[in-house]
Amino acid sequence: MFENNGSSRWHASIAKLQFEERICTTFIPREVDNKYCVCNRHKSNHTNIDITYEHSKVEWSWQKHTKSKPTSFFQALPQSNSPFLRCAINTDFDRLCLVLLNVWNIYVPGLIIRMLSDTSSLLNVKLEKALLKGILDAAIASDACIITNSYKEDTISQLIGEIIYKSRIKNPEINIRAVGVGKWGNIIDPPKIQPAAFGFIEIIKSVHSSNDNDKPLYHTTLARCKLEPNLTEYIFFDDGTHGSVDTGDFASKLARHLSGGAHRKIPLVTILTGADLQSLEPIYTDLKQMIPVLIIDQSGPLATIMCKYFKLSQTIFKSDENESNVKDNIDAHFLNYSFEKTTLREVSNPFGSMRTEIFEDLRKLYHSMRQKEYNIIGKKLPVGELLDMDEEKLFAQNVYWFVSCLTPSLRDRIHIYDINLSQSLESKIYEAMVQARENLSKLTDKNSLRIDNQMRLALRWSITDNYLINNAMNWKDTKKNQENRRLFFDALNKNLVVFVSNFTKLGIDLAILFTPTADEKKSISDTSWKLYLKELYSKIMRKNNDPLYLLEKVNKHLDFTKEIHLTDILEILIGDFMKPLYNHESSSNKYQITPEMGINRLDSEYICRDLFLWCILTHRLDMAKIFLSQLKTRICSALIASKILKSFIKHASDEDSKAKLKLEADDFEMYAIECVRCSYLYDREQVCELIMRRVNLYGEVTCLQMAIAADDKKFLHEDACKALLTNIWYDKIDPAQERLPLTIDLLTIGFAQVITSTYEKYFKKDQTNKLEIETIKRSTNKRQLKKYGINYGDDYQTDEPIYKQFLHFHNCPIVKFCYTCFGYILFLLFFSYFMLYAFDPSSENSSHIHWTEILTIIFVTTMLLEDIRQFFFQDATSWKSKISTYLDLKNRSSNLCIVLPAYFLFYIGLILRFVLKDAETFGAARIVLAYDLELWFIRSTLFITIFPRLGPKLVMIRKMTNDLLFFAVIIVVVILGYGVTSRAMTAYGTIDFDGREFFRKIVSPVYYFILGSFDDELSNLNDTPDDGTKIATQILFAFHMLFVNILLLNLLIALFSFTINNVQEQANYIWAYDRCGLVRDYYGRPELFPPFTFLISLFEICRWCYRKLRCRNKTHTRYFKMIPIHSSTDDAWSEFERYSTNDYVRRLFDAQTDDVSNEKATDTSSELSTTTNDETKHLKSGIDQLNNTLTRIQTETNDKSASMEIDISHLRDRVNHVDNRLDKVIDSLDWIMGAMARVKMGRTDPPSIKEQQESTNNVADNRRVRKRNSASVSQQSKPEISTTSFISSSYIIEKKDIIFDSFTLMFIYCGLAFGLKGIVKYNRSGFGKIAASECAEQTNNHNVELHICDLSKPQDVHTFAQEFI
Repeated sequence: MFENNGSSRWHASIAKLQFEERICTTFIPREVDNKYCVCNRHKSNHTNIDITYEHSKVEWSWQKHTKSKPTSFFQALPQSNSPFLRCAINTDFDRLCLVLLNVWNIYVPGLIIRMLSDTSSLLNVKLEKALLKGILDAAIASDACIITNSYKEDTISQLIGEIIYKSRIKNPEINIRAVGVGKWGNIIDPPKIQPAAFGFIEIIKSVHSSNDNDKPLYHTTLARCKLEPNLTEYIFFDDGTHGSVDTGDFASKLARHLSGGAHRKIPLVTILTGADLQSLEPIYTDLKQMIPVLIIDQSGPLATIMCKYFKLSQTIFKSDENESNVKDNIDAHFLNYSFEKTTLREVSNPFGSMRTEIFEDLRKLYHSMRQKEYNIIGKKLPVGELLDMDEEKLFAQNVYWFVSCLTPSLRDRIHIYDINLSQSLESKIYEAMVQARENLSKLTDKNSLRIDNQMRLALRWSITDNYLINNAMNWKDTKKNQENRRLFFDALNKNLVVFVSNFTKLGIDLAILFTPTADEKKSISDTSWKLYLKELYSKIMRKNNDPLYLLEKVNKHLDFTKEIHLTDILEILIGDFMKPLYNHESSSNKYQITPEMGINRLDSEYICRDLFLWCILTHRLDMAKIFLSQLKTRICSALIASKILKSFIKHASDEDSKAKLKLEADDFEMYAIECVRCSYLYDREQVCELIMRRVNLYGEVTCLQMAIAADDKKFLHEDACKALLTNIWYDKIDPAQERLPLTIDLLTIGFAQVITSTYEKYFKKDQTNKLEIETIKRSTNKRQLKKYGINYGDDYQTDEPIYKQFLHFHNCPIVKFCYTCFGYILFLLFFSYFMLYAFDPSSENSSHIHWTEILTIIFVTTMLLEDIRQFFFQDATSWKSKISTYLDLKNRSSNLCIVLPAYFLFYIGLILRFVLKDAETFGAARIVLAYDLELWFIRSTLFITIFPRLGPKLVMIRKMTNDLLFFAVIIVVVILGYGVTSRAMTAYGTIDFDGREFFRKIVSPVYYFILGSFDDELSNLNDTPDDGTKIATQILFAFHMLFVNILLLNLLIALFSFTINNVQEQANYIWAYDRCGLVRDYYGRPELFPPFTFLISLFEICRWCYRKLRCRNKTHTRYFKMIPIHSSTDDAWSEFERYSTNDYVRRLFDAQTDDVSNEKATDTSSELSTTTNDETKHLKSGIDQLNNTLTRIQTETNDKSASMEIDISHLRDRVNHVDNRLDKVIDSLDWIMGAMARVKMGRTDPPSIKEQQESTNNVADNRRVRKRNSASVSQQSKPEISTTSFISSSYIIEKKDIIFDSFTLMFIYCGLAFGLKGIVKYNRSGFGKIAASECAEQTNNHNVELHICDLSKPQDVHTFAQEFI
């Protein structure tokens, strides 16, 4: 675009070309409104009238009734700085092309896209999205120049303007040019220029002014279109009219001339969207000149009709027999019109009966166009649909153009895009462009497009052509490396993901692509920086207008002009524990790419690494995954990407950007997790080695090291990582089979192992050969690892001395941990003892210190030295990194909150212990050390982080502490608020201005209100209840208790509940992180526990000095890595990682390619349509977590169900037992009734239970409470079912309540659980009371019938017994 001051530079160039404009000089009044001329300008605007007609019968023509004059209308639009030019309609197109290409410096495009449309067609949303995406992707892929209308009312022009506008904001490097061509007189308020002072040209927006006065005359023209302001260049042709019809022919001519004029051979494709019958002539002309036309189906009147008859006429011309005489209702005179020496009849006969339909459809379009033209020129439309001779001939000519376009000679150049089909618009434009290039080759007598050039086009357009891919060997020509490299870099710059994807599918070796030519070898050095990295990190290549591109914000002083700048950026984002990748002095310099290294696969691995890091740093993540799939070391690469993205979060300016970066980092973490899971299925032991091996590709880091640095807790919680840490923790000890020997060895300080090893080595002679064979077999299967790294996979050798096994046992992390725990317990015992019994001030005569205090000082000092040693032996190298890692508040807050304060308080107390000798002041030392002892006790909880059951609980406590701190802040505010306010009213003047007094009388009493201790406060307020201040204080006290004891305490409980529920899912992840740090710490600790660790450190220092002075050989510190002895082991690891993760990579790669193919993943196009790719990726991750949670819940439910089944089985046994007892009770009752009858205790014989069993059913129905609903009636007629029941007794009180005790309620609910049909109460008195309605409702809900019996009525007892038994 052009600035106002810059436009004057090309102003003189355009002035020299002498462009003209046309002015109407003949006033011919309109038939409808005679104040306006046929040119649609008001009569007052005709300043230089040659002739004035009083009637409208004269036909107006720009050739006869206009004159030309030099134009001064060329400048830049104020809103977009886009240049424009007003020129006459008869302007030479060579001069216009000269302005476009030379004056306005438009690059020579690779494709010209002519958008043919109109201002009346409307597109649906689906078609708009397809056009936006297809045109944008085609323009990016081919460096196209788009020629379209300049009217804002045109939907296509709006879409093109939207593309240009977003491209300017999103990615200015994608230089899309869109030339708007329109009629000057059709623009409402066209840009008008007036010469200003000092030759400066000023742009204003107004209507034309009158000559009589300088005031503007409104409504003097009938212009009808607004200007689309977002195009890049504008050319306005002028025929002297205003608001007239723009057929688009001028723009099509300009496109054709720009394509083939002045020895230019630029492919041209015309895209028809909508349009009306006036666009037929440009389409016909394009097809005649071998220019392909792409028609968008269902986009508007003309496009829809052409697509309809194009599809219907596909089989017409395949037959050799054509209908010569077609009978229809079309006038013979009409068919005899001749155009280009061919009659309309001859052209339309092959269409047969379809000809009538074509004529009818085109007639409708013609009448619509005719009505529009009559309205524009102010002419009355004739009554009816009859056409005069000129109109009939014009209509016949349109029919001729339409039918000719469908004939075999032209229809092959027509391409149809149907949005309902799967093929994308971009691929259709690509097909049309390839045909246009072929046609240009034929016109210029050149060979057709070669396969290799076509291959480059397909890659550039992100088109997957199987035929071209199969012939890719013809394209792999090292002589074209420079051209291919340029094409590849251009795709990287424009983020053409599908292009790079197809490029990698061809199997092109990047080492071949980046091999320097003979001339390049002379001018560049032997580093990858000179070969390709310098160009990759240039300002043009690395710049990305994505909002998440934050590379420039990391360090504004680094401009990537030197190789060291890239090293510094990686050190900032990843950490200085990774050795420099691009520094000449680094140890990894041997892995750089050099021209002399030749072509091998190792080179491609490092080139892919460099391209992958470049994509991550410049935030081209979809492309980064393509290069990630080409790497062998995928797990470490994904973790590095996660670390870089998380490091970018601190540089993000808003929360939304931080959240997106977090999602993207989690996506790469999940990528690493899935790779680990796939590898874990193949070989569990080897995948553990992958996580722990030293990766030379990335500065000798490990996957575990990178996961810790990136805070990827989910990765650390994977089964493979947990198995790895377990292996490191137990080293060569089998935790399942050697648990008892390990315990014995710990209790005997390792001497039991010495005895066992001696016996097995020297006394078990009969098993010597067997052991040797097993050892050889194991040694052949295990990998040989260096001893100064992790080597738990290597077994003891047969010739290894026993004392080394003894030392190795004490060097095992679990042994160190157990010894450290034992030593820490002793330390706490000594510390507690002397604080309780032997901590007295030293006198002047005696400075006796108890031996437990001395041991405590030694313990603390040795622990301090060990912590200092761990601080210096961290992976980080710089002081800043060491401090930030050690004091990491997010993951290692215990160091800052517990460890450092514990040491600080101890030595402060120790100093006070020797300085303060007075008994009164000695309390300060006691207080400090007492608080310090509390911290040491709290620190002991860190030992339980290793246990999987207790460690997560400690995480919950740590998270809940944050809520407690928040609560404490509010409590302090409330306590001070009430304490100061209440004492100001009740204790004014009685409190001294002293810190202790303030705390004792204001803060402390109010704090204990929380614990319920407020009796003293109430008694103080009730001393003088009538005092106004006491009354006010009581009101304040009531509100204070309501706020603190009810609101705040319940808030604290709610916060704890929310934290537990929220942290419960994350606790295991945090525990895995803490466990990893603990294993790492104990791996590097000395063999003994404090206070004996200084002996080991002293021994190591002496040994280092001896080797340095005497032997002068290289010494190695212990590394928390697996370091292979032979490079073949590392190669085997890489191959295993590659092949074991290929399935996941293919699945992910195909899914990514499909997504990107559907919506091309360029930075601009992703902004043109709303997508939720990041949320979808994380949703998948969340679904995986949800599946795991559901599986866990299902397992727990199954366990509970099994337990319930066991309980139910026991209850059923009890029911059977009760049932048997019931039978005995019935027999006993029957015997009692018989005995009563025999002794004649009553006047009448007592009823016999067994005899009346069948006669009591009707009576029992009266006592049965049945299940009812709102729509049911009494179910007394329902047949009874004999069921098992509980026998009990109850009686009704006031016909509403039933007495229940706890035992009875238990039986009721047990009956409900078993689905029993009846439950009977058995006790006269109870402790609980329940309403009969509630009981009935409860039983109704469970479809249970409740039977109630009163023991006071023998008949009832007899009835229910007979009923249920």
